[in-house]
Amino acid sequence: MNSIFKYEYQQDVFYNHWDVKKFEQEHQVFVPFVTDYKLYEHALADKNIDLKHNYDLDYLQFLRSTESYIKLYYSGGTDSHHILTTAVENKIFLDEIVVVTRNLYNKEMLQPCDIELSQQAIPFLRTLNPSQIGKVTFRNYDAEYMRTLYQSPDWMFNVPGGDISFRIGQWEYFFDDVDNSNCCQIAGYENPSLVLYKNRWFATTIDTQLTPGVFMHNVCLFCMMPENIKSYLVKAINFKNKILSSGQILNKNFQSFPSLMYYNRDLHLGKYQGTRLLNGKDRLALQEVIEEEDFDLLSSWYTSLEYLVSVFPDIRNGNSYHRTPTGKFVWFIDLETLEIFSQQELIPNGFDL
Repeated sequence: MNSIFKYEYQQDVFYNHWDVKKFEQEHQVFVPFVTDYKLYEHALADKNIDLKHNYDLDYLQFLRSTESYIKLYYSGGTDSHHILTTAVENKIFLDEIVVVTRNLYNKEMLQPCDIELSQQAIPFLRTLNPSQIGKVTFRNYDAEYMRTLYQSPDWMFNVPGGDISFRIGQWEYFFDDVDNSNCCQIAGYENPSLVLYKNRWFATTIDTQLTPGVFMHNVCLFCMMPENIKSYLVKAINFKNKILSSGQILNKNFQSFPSLMYYNRDLHLGKYQGTRLLNGKDRLALQEVIEEEDFDLLSSWYTSLEYLVSVFPDIRNGNSYHRTPTGKFVWFIDLETLEIFSQQELIPNGFDL
């Protein structure tokens, strides 16, 4: 494992949040989610952020000059599309584009829950030629793979991160891919959340925004990496300015602004909920499984959920399950001073409200 992000308690290191929850439960301790803060302090040593500078372009050029093989996981979403278009427009060659599909039953059409692939990603890739990008790899995540994974009731303890949604992330699917051992794997995690705390603005990210992709081999979380942290902070400052101009600040002592607000202008402040097990794509995938009458697959998945509840009864909430049991902050970066704080440094006992 070579991730710069990890859960760490004394000499124990974890890469699965269910393992962390179990360890904390057994030992009555808190296991923080950490990184090498000195790398970020070094990158921000000049205390300067230029809001008009294209740090993403700088970083792509840096990667191209230092990496022999670059692989981009492309979903057609905001983050990965921005990375791809920045590379193409500036003639930065990417060796491979990987598109992960969820064609569960090998039908001609992609699932409805892959609408961003069928309507955005694939049509855009068809406009490019081999001089702009290298090969395009489609990797399908089908019902047989899911069936094999869910046969072990404790499977969620054995994948990086420990996602328990029906459509687990693409990252588990590729985690043991031997082809990943000697390449730079770009993933588009780059959206900061904000906290206004005691009249100070902080950019922050929690573990469940990053896992399980944070634990891929040779993963590059683009704006989350030390070499490109200024791009992350440009987003954070622009996000802060958007909030300030909206007049939606309610409490200067404490107010939280999730990253989703940065892109979704129609989302009302304070209405974001990210703790439910099933999102819209999960429901669409489950609907297809039911239509196929694949009750063996459904049974295996629900059996694994019940196993998890037997270990952690508190994750059940009525007829729903909580999929984000940890919620640990990897850092708080002061948007004025650019100082970086761990959770234990800034809020060792939680937010003082």
